[in-house]
Amino acid sequence: LHATLQDAKAGDRQSDLYMNALSLQARGDDEAALGKFVEAAQLGSVDAMREAGVLSNSLGRKVDSHFWFQSAALAGDPMSMYNTGVAWADSQDLDGARSWFQRAAEGGIANGYAALTSLAADANDSAAELKWSGLGASAGQLFCIARHGLLLAMTANGDMTQLRRARDYVEQAAERGDVPSAGLAVNLNADLHEPGRGRRFVDMVVATGDQDEMDR
Repeated sequence: LHATLQDAKAGDRQSDLYMNALSLQARGDDEAALGKFVEAAQLGSVDAMREAGVLSNSLGRKVDSHFWFQSAALAGDPMSMYNTGVAWADSQDLDGARSWFQRAAEGGIANGYAALTSLAADANDSAAELKWSGLGASAGQLFCIARHGLLLAMTANGDMTQLRRARDYVEQAAERGDVPSAGLAVNLNADLHEPGRGRRFVDMVVATGDQDEMDR
C-alpha cells in the first residue's frame, strides 16, 4: 500500500485511482469506490481487479464480481484464484473449482487446501481427502489439521505409530480452539494408554460448556 501511495504521488494514474477508491470506501461511499476500482482495473491494476470483485460481491453483483475475480486470477492474484474457485463451486462446476483452488493453494492461500479437502470428502475420494488435508495441515490451516488427524485416526487400524501421528494433529487443532479435536484427543490418548496426557483436553472441553462434546 505504501508503494502504491508513492506511485500515486508520482503521478501514476492506476495508483491514484486505487488510493481514491480506498478513501471513498473508508467514507462509506461504496458505489463511487467501485467506480474508481473499475477504472484502475481497466488500466491493468490487479489489486483493483480484486477489490472490484470484493466490492461487487458485497453489493450483490455476482456476475461482475466473478468477472473481476477471474480477471485478477488470470493475472496471477492467489486470493482471486480462491474466490474464483468459490464462484465455480457455487455454479457446480467442480472441476473448474478444483483447478482454481489448487492454484490458489500453491500460491500461498492455505484455505485452498481446505476447499479441496471438502470437495474430496463430498466426492467420497478418501485418497484425495487425505492428500489435500495433509498439505493444508503442513501449511497450518486449522480445518485441515483437524481433518487430517481425524482421517489418520480413522484409518489407523491399531497402528500405534499412526495413532500417535493422529494425536499430534488433533492436539494441535485442539490447542487452537477446535473443540471436537479436543474430544478426539481424549480418546486417542486413552487408546495410546496415556490418559494423563489426555486430561487437559477433558478440561478444555468442559471449559467450553458444549454439552454434546462433554457427553461424548
